[in-house]
Order: sequence, then C-alpha cells, then structure tokens
Amino acid sequence: MLKRLELSNPRKIGKLTLGKKILFCAPVTKINSKVEKKILQYSKNGEIDIYEVRYDYFVSKNVKISKVLEFFKSNQVPYIFTFRSKEEGGKSHSTDKDRIAVFYEALDYEPAMVDIEYKSLSKNEEFKSLVKEIKKASALILSYHNFYTTLNLRNLKEIAVSCFKENPDIIKIATLNRTFKDLLILMQLSYWMRKTFKFPQVVIGMGRIGAISRIMTSLLGSDIIYVKLFERTAKGQPNIDQIKLLFKILESL
Repeated sequence: MLKRLELSNPRKIGKLTLGKKILFCAPVTKINSKVEKKILQYSKNGEIDIYEVRYDYFVSKNVKISKVLEFFKSNQVPYIFTFRSKEEGGKSHSTDKDRIAVFYEALDYEPAMVDIEYKSLSKNEEFKSLVKEIKKASALILSYHNFYTTLNLRNLKEIAVSCFKENPDIIKIATLNRTFKDLLILMQLSYWMRKTFKFPQVVIGMGRIGAISRIMTSLLGSDIIYVKLFERTAKGQPNIDQIKLLFKILESL
C-alpha cells in the first residue's frame, strides 16, 4: 500500500486531525436549499471533511454573512472562512478595511479555520491585530497564491519560512503550474516543508498540469485537497469523485 508522509505529532483542530489522513475540502460559492442538502449529505457520509466558504463570491452578490454562516454553525459542519483579496483571486473589489470587518464578524460563527493571505498580513498592520483574534477563536491558515507562475524553489522556500515565522496553524502555498518543472518544484517544496517544519501544510498546483499536483503533493505532506463539489474556484481543481477514485487505485498498489 502506498503510504504518504504523515506528521509524527498530528494537530487536532476541532473535529479534524491534520497530518494523518488527507482531508478533502470543497469550496462553497453560493448557498441555497439544494447546496445545503448536498453539504449535509457529503458531511454525513464522510466524503467531504471540511468546506471552504469563499465570501468574496457572496459579497459580490450582496449576500449577508449571517445567511451563509449560520447554516454551518447550526449544523456543526466544519468550514474554512476566507474573503480573498482581488490580488489573490478574489471576486469582489472590497477594501482591506471592509474585508477585515467581515473577518471579525465571521468569528461569531465559529469557523474551524480562517484563511488570511500572507501578503495582506505583511502590508497592513490591522491584519496583524485580526490574526491575534483569529488565533483565540479558530485555527489560522496563512496562504500565498500566485495565479501567474511558479517561482523557483528557493523563493518559495523563503515565502514558506516567512509564513512559518508568523506562527500560523497551517501554511498554504498555491501556484500556477505551466510546465512539469513547475510541478516538480511544488513536489520538492511539499517534501521539504514536511521534513523541515513538521507542520500542517497545503501545497497546490493550479492549471491543467497542476491538477496532478493535488495527488503528488498530498503524498509528500500536503494535508488538504481542495475538490470541486459545486463550482471550481481554481483551474485544475478535481472533481471529488475523480480524486477519490485515483486514491483508491493508489491505495491498492
């Protein structure tokens, strides 16, 4: 049986354990009775471990945060809350001030994790105050996204170290893979981060070639795979049924 690189000391976050088995996360970009029913179904049968609420999709449609998050809180469904900046793939033109206010409001709805971009933290002191509050109430994902290219391994290691110094609970790095060399860089990065930090991580390649990384980096230490259940939020995001089948084949080897 093919075995992945696990943490010797996995981290417990609410109902979830990071560092042992791979967790599957489905982004949520809209909410209605049909979506809610499917979320409850996939949560109950264990197909999806956690959901990512991309509030930048909702704010562009003028949907109130309470309408989105009360469902997750009342049904005790684990979720990641994020409100992406336009610079890192967000769907709204909201200011940092508006985004920060929403992040504070989201904490009232008990997210399992909150995802903040490292760039936002590094350029705005108000995000540092926000992060302190997040750590009191939730787990912090510090993320870096590059939708244009994959930097060389040395530069990505420097970004990972900078994120690590901020003491998050999880580091996430996602870059566009244009070539197989880019894919190999992310595989090396995932392995290096696991061996160096011994810490929960997410390393993702975006794009057609990047789709392969969802499997390869997870074997080398990446702890969460983002999958399509409703709508793709990044190029190369695999369908939940496709990725489950691939892992079933790998486990039989």
